[in-house]
Amino acid sequence: MINIQAIEILHELSGIPIQILNNEKTFHQFMQKEFNPNPALYIMRAALDFPHQVCITITPEYYYSGLVRAADSDIYAIIGPATSLEHDRKRAGLLLSSMGQTSLRLPDFMIWLNTIPGTDTLRFKALLKMTDFFLNGVCDREPIDTTYITIDTKSIDSHMDLTSLEPYYHSNFESELSSCIEYGNVEQAKELLMSLQNSRLRLPDRGKDAIRVLKNTYMFSTGIISRAAARGGLSLDIVNSLSDYYLFKFEALNDYYSLFELFMHKVVDFTRRVAEHRHSLKHSPLSLKISKLVGSNIYAKITPTMISDKLKMDVSYLCRRFKKDTGKTISTYVNEVKVSEAKRLLRNSELSIFEISERLGFSAQNYFQSVFKKITGLTPVEYRNA
Repeated sequence: MINIQAIEILHELSGIPIQILNNEKTFHQFMQKEFNPNPALYIMRAALDFPHQVCITITPEYYYSGLVRAADSDIYAIIGPATSLEHDRKRAGLLLSSMGQTSLRLPDFMIWLNTIPGTDTLRFKALLKMTDFFLNGVCDREPIDTTYITIDTKSIDSHMDLTSLEPYYHSNFESELSSCIEYGNVEQAKELLMSLQNSRLRLPDRGKDAIRVLKNTYMFSTGIISRAAARGGLSLDIVNSLSDYYLFKFEALNDYYSLFELFMHKVVDFTRRVAEHRHSLKHSPLSLKISKLVGSNIYAKITPTMISDKLKMDVSYLCRRFKKDTGKTISTYVNEVKVSEAKRLLRNSELSIFEISERLGFSAQNYFQSVFKKITGLTPVEYRNA
């Protein structure tokens, strides 16, 4: 028996749209306003083909939606869309366009999006777990990251070309991905994978050849990923064990989407483990929470007050504890994390200094340059040239 009333209360508490469907037909819908076609259904359409009980999909525009299945039935809940970023016309327009909608609908779409409160991925996953509890009586199941599919399968079938797999070996992509894994930047790794997935790769003529090439490519990538994780401090025992596990899993799969989904899962798994290892070096559970919060909001403007609001703790107490545990202020730590990401962007992207400063949430380019030089001893331009 589905506890519809509990799910409605969950919507009222979170403000996130929730739909209950049976065999793809909506029979309960909880949202402030309605927008058709519903973005959450569009975002999760690929996840419907996989048997995951609880899953989350994140678009390149950093909108996320989730799916929770009721056991032993055709009933499932679609939750979202949500985002931790402000709704701007560019990101909203890209999502709207990918749904096949005209830009004339953008004003209405913006109004609809602004009825949904901002939610970070940690809280959104907690919402999925609570929905799972109301549907299945289980609340400790971790949502699985599923691929955001925008590839036109007709295009794949009609435009087969082995040379178009070259982006997998592109040095910039390899360098950026290795950097994300080494420094435990989970969200940046996901963003990079989304950009690769949306590049509309073409495959060789015969289906068996296509699958074999993909298997070889993904299996080859395991060595690159393993070395990056080892540089990030992950123990060789764990690295080798994970490598063997994923090599075995790849060999057992025989379709494009499952292979790509496993590739994404492998990258995120290695990166998250590195992040957890790096975070475990902190001095207390509170420092760990702050460190994870900073890492997951690296592109936002992060202040001690913002962190205290999210953790629901007094800001003065928070600052004192963090300084006592780590020997540095929260602001100093935030700047160090942002400068570390800035160094990655300077090495591996063609973004301008202004664009990097703006992306990382600095109030002004001059301030970003000052912070960068204070921490590294070089200006951003000097670091890039070096």
